[in-house]
Amino acid sequence: MEPISQVFENFPLYTMLVDEDHSLVYMNRILRNDIDGKLKGVISRYCPDASDGASHPQDCPLCESIRKGYVPVKFELRDFSRNLWLATAVCPLHTKNQNEKRLFLCIFWDPHEAKLNELLKGELKRNEEIYRAIFDNTPNMVGIFTGDGVIVDANAVMAECFGPDLAGRNIKDVLPKEVSEKWMNYIANVVERRRRIAFEFSCNGRHYLVSMVPVDLAGERHCLLIGRDVTEMKHREMLLRTLIRIEMLVDSEKDRKKLLEEVCSELSSFPNYLLVRIDLVGKDRLSVVSGNLADAAGDMHCRVMERAIRHGVSVSMKVDVCDENCTLRNLSGSDEIWITSLPLRADGVSGALTVFHSGSLSQEELAILETLSADISFALRAFELEEIRMKAYEKIEDIVYRSAILTDEIKNALTVISGIAELKISGVESAKILEQVDRIKKILDEIDNGWIESEKLKKFLKKYV
Repeated sequence: MEPISQVFENFPLYTMLVDEDHSLVYMNRILRNDIDGKLKGVISRYCPDASDGASHPQDCPLCESIRKGYVPVKFELRDFSRNLWLATAVCPLHTKNQNEKRLFLCIFWDPHEAKLNELLKGELKRNEEIYRAIFDNTPNMVGIFTGDGVIVDANAVMAECFGPDLAGRNIKDVLPKEVSEKWMNYIANVVERRRRIAFEFSCNGRHYLVSMVPVDLAGERHCLLIGRDVTEMKHREMLLRTLIRIEMLVDSEKDRKKLLEEVCSELSSFPNYLLVRIDLVGKDRLSVVSGNLADAAGDMHCRVMERAIRHGVSVSMKVDVCDENCTLRNLSGSDEIWITSLPLRADGVSGALTVFHSGSLSQEELAILETLSADISFALRAFELEEIRMKAYEKIEDIVYRSAILTDEIKNALTVISGIAELKISGVESAKILEQVDRIKKILDEIDNGWIESEKLKKFLKKYV
């Protein structure tokens, strides 16, 4: 055994030779020094015959090696009571002892450091996967820059805006000169002066509220960019402003058709609204259209609009529900166009406010449009009331005018009667007739006074009601 002992005597790992009967043949120096110390009782758990002659345990790696046909076996032994952790490798040798028993080389080592590195690598990999999952799937724009404007990393949202393969490229090569100069100034302030900077940025029809903050990575200061997508918020803000302007129109505009035209014009200025139309049916049928596709699709037939009018409910769906010969569907060349139709209700009029838009509407945007349709319905009712009021004034004027004519005609007839009574009739009969004529004239004078008061009332109503 001399050659083996020379090889493993100063080996830094615990090493011993055991035969197939679990008899200890050799232990190296480090194992001999510790066998009565921290390893006391451990070897007996691994190979009992090596220490006290007891029978070996069922999970003995040497037995496992023999059972599997003399193959190398690895085994871990942990003693939590003494905070001991040993890894074991049992390797069969092509050597036998003097009793013709097969020898096995057994090596023990402390796997703490290797296991710790393995755990750290696993934790790092897990953290990297978490970071990458968040980084790549967040709806916000995220990027990391050096102080020189070089892109260290960029997520998919930033790639959609600036182009693919951004890592390693300079922001000056990605953005137009005027924009890149501003960004370089922002990045310099963040990295060199540790300032936090916020600004708005638009790209491909999306709006971002961008924040740049300093971060330290690998011992160097970088600029972290986070761009929160505020497109929907911007859209709601723009739509609310449009709603306010339209409400002012509703209060001030006195012509119904002109009001509806201005409403359509205001709404069609909204970025993703391709076509806006208002249709009224009933006694005062009317259609008003505005938007980029107004000229081509102004007289189109729309089933969605008909459903909103017929059932009095808001309807929103993609244009692919329309027939293949749908004018708007063919003009847009896309099934990503949506149709939203909201009912308009007044006493004698019904209709719909219909918007053809790219992308679906949020609940907030739909609620704003429903508020708008309610305002338009209120305005239509106001127009109806105004029409009724004007007709009532006309009727009153006609009645007053006719009453004045009838009063004059009656007075003329009474004058004739008075003349006849005075000339042709004498005595008591004449006096009675003239007395009744005077009574009738007094009644007619009261009617005339009422007509004058009616004229004053009519002027007051026209002025203040």
